Amino acid sequence: MEDLALQTSKEVNRSASEPPWLAQPCQGVAEWRTDVARLQRENLRLRHQAGCWRGMQAAAEQPIAALEYEVAQPRGEDRELQAELFGRQSESSSPTDRSHHPDEPDAAARPRPRGQRHDRPGPKRRDYRHRPAREELQQQPPTQRICPTRGRPLTICGAEVSEQVEIETHVDRRVILRRRYPRACRPPGPRTVTAPVVPKLIPEGRSGVSVRVGILLDKFAAQRPTERRLQSWRRLGLDLSAGTVAAGLHRSESLLRGPYDALVARDRQSAYHQADETRWLVFVTKDGKIGHGRWLRVFGGADTVVYVLDPSRSHTVPEAHFPDDARGVLNAMERRWRPPALGRENDDGSGSEWSGRLAAMLLALLATLDVWGINSRSWLSEYLGACASAGGRAPADLNPFVPWNRPEAKRPEPKGTAAPQELDSR
Repeated sequence: MEDLALQTSKEVNRSASEPPWLAQPCQGVAEWRTDVARLQRENLRLRHQAGCWRGMQAAAEQPIAALEYEVAQPRGEDRELQAELFGRQSESSSPTDRSHHPDEPDAAARPRPRGQRHDRPGPKRRDYRHRPAREELQQQPPTQRICPTRGRPLTICGAEVSEQVEIETHVDRRVILRRRYPRACRPPGPRTVTAPVVPKLIPEGRSGVSVRVGILLDKFAAQRPTERRLQSWRRLGLDLSAGTVAAGLHRSESLLRGPYDALVARDRQSAYHQADETRWLVFVTKDGKIGHGRWLRVFGGADTVVYVLDPSRSHTVPEAHFPDDARGVLNAMERRWRPPALGRENDDGSGSEWSGRLAAMLLALLATLDVWGINSRSWLSEYLGACASAGGRAPADLNPFVPWNRPEAKRPEPKGTAAPQELDSR
């Protein structure tokens, strides 16, 4: 700065000896240099202040970074716990995992080819002779029933028999003709006698028992969304509305309550138990509960499987299911979650409270029928047919329909279950 001031004073003294027409430009240059010196001092001061503010900001960010680290650590632990509780779990190990057999040779280096092994016998062909047969006769055309060398006619000497399994799905209209019989005499009352009304599952509906059975099995056994079933029926020429399906499902919830309560009662008497739980969504707003999450619990006895849907995850649910004097350890049963997991993935849960209860009932009934080796389609057709005969209500006597009383039931291996008991049909 001193050099700049000396240089400016020298130029001013020198300007006195210069011509008058140069005085004004020299004075302007001196003013510009003075402004530049002032701006340089101001820039230096602002830079010093900026450095101070940066230091203060860095000092303030250090505790914030420490707090963010402290918050991120429990979040990571929470994610690990969530993945451990609700993440995908599998007990199967990789074929390259040698942790359990470190001394054995590495078999992964020589993978076995896929398909049937040559050193083992192939599987036997399955026998379908229990299915109804439809004979189809194949003959040679009349012009080819002669010997090609001598021209003599061919004679029949038997037939070569082969089989093919066919599945044909068709939609029929069941037209019911109720005969009328006029009375020859003239008694009091109606003069015509009409044949009785055919039983219907829903008196005012036009969907038969086979339609209801197909919907229930598709939705709760195959875990197939209802809309896909309706689309497949549209390809067959049947356009069934979604409202009709929903009304039928709602009616089924009350019809299946009796068999479901029978399963619950028998499961409580079992001496062998397994239990597990998973999340299930029910899109209904409920007072005192935040969100739509529910808990679907499964209780497996020696010969029964029961599903219970409850908004609580507390200990009150198993305490309410088991008797007061129940003792023991509950084992997990992950295999029973495969159907509910598929249903939760395809349908995103349930849209109402009654549909959630219906899902728990059907899952329990279908799993128990599978335990006893009973065809679920045959059982549902027979039971819903009995409901139709009862005027669209559950039959009064449920003993012929519980799995352990069925004639075709195959008793599972005993695991300490209680003896079968007759149900109270009142």
